[in-house]
Amino acid sequence: ATIGALVLGAGVGGSATLTASGALTVCGDADVRSGGTLVLDAYDDFGPAPNVISNDLTVAAGGTITHSGPAASENAKVHLAVFGGMTVEEGGAVSANGKGYTGGNPAIASGGYMCGAAHAGYAHADKSIEPYGSIFCPTNWGASPVYVSGGGAVHLAVAGNLTVNGEISADGSRDSFYGGCGGSVWIECATLSGSGTVSAREGRTTHTNYAGSGGRIAVYQRLAKDFSAFPKSRILASDTAPNSAGTVYLEAAGSAEGAWLYIENGAASSPYATKFPMEADGDVAKRYVNVNLVLGKGGWVTVPRDSSNIPQEIRLRSLSMTSSTSILRGDRSGVAAQQGLGSRRDGERLGVQQGSGQDSLALARLESHPKVGTSD
Repeated sequence: ATIGALVLGAGVGGSATLTASGALTVCGDADVRSGGTLVLDAYDDFGPAPNVISNDLTVAAGGTITHSGPAASENAKVHLAVFGGMTVEEGGAVSANGKGYTGGNPAIASGGYMCGAAHAGYAHADKSIEPYGSIFCPTNWGASPVYVSGGGAVHLAVAGNLTVNGEISADGSRDSFYGGCGGSVWIECATLSGSGTVSAREGRTTHTNYAGSGGRIAVYQRLAKDFSAFPKSRILASDTAPNSAGTVYLEAAGSAEGAWLYIENGAASSPYATKFPMEADGDVAKRYVNVNLVLGKGGWVTVPRDSSNIPQEIRLRSLSMTSSTSILRGDRSGVAAQQGLGSRRDGERLGVQQGSGQDSLALARLESHPKVGTSD
């Protein structure tokens, strides 16, 4: 559908919902006001956004943009291009909270009864469930154990400035026992600023054994040189529960320091790991060469072997372990090889010992100031 402009809202206590099952184009400005809900379901994981706002978009307090869900398969996502600027005011939301996978489907890394679920990291109580998705281009829903649902997916491509004083989120839902995994948030914009939050957190539950893992967030700024106008502390892919952490990838324009990948959940410690690298991201010897990997509080990374049981070698720009609870392991069942504070960079080679210490895994060849954007 194509319309000239869009103003969606309702009076005090009222509601108004517009659902676009197919592609939607707004030729002018779009305003989602208090009581208004814009449901955008059309998406393309491998192409341009099917939903387009040709000028500016404002999501006011009490307004919401979302997609349909939850469901047993990925059939709807917020995939939106804004050719002007976009503002999410305080109290406004672009939310896919609880819009992901329904629980108990093992085909998509969900747990069953008395079990968690996987997305960025391994599941509580069942480490055989493999994590999935992309660190750089996250588009997947979050999986979920029974009774709850994972977070959905949001992909925004904003030509101008994106101001977030409210929230952009794809959090998992929860009840008193189970928590769904965080979903995915992928933002491309000229600059990101504001006082709000961006999140893809698991649904935190009081029973930590049945929680899902954190989700995935990637933010690309084409003009801003850093994230000082919207700091990492307000970009959250995990809650503070001791579950496997989500991933937060941040890339600013032309940064001489490279891009940053944060894996942390804010917990004192976690018995469950986040998988790194991911097959969806391509050749591990090339794809992460400009990435500064930061393992924060409660961040535990597991680096697997390949199908031939050959230790993987991953090229990074730098590695920092910023907490005494940061853990680096050679595989998800091995003993802790590196734990606590420390950093490596500038051509150093980090060897992670496996098992009895007879087998050395070459985890990272840390490049000395590689050219920004290099792929080799």
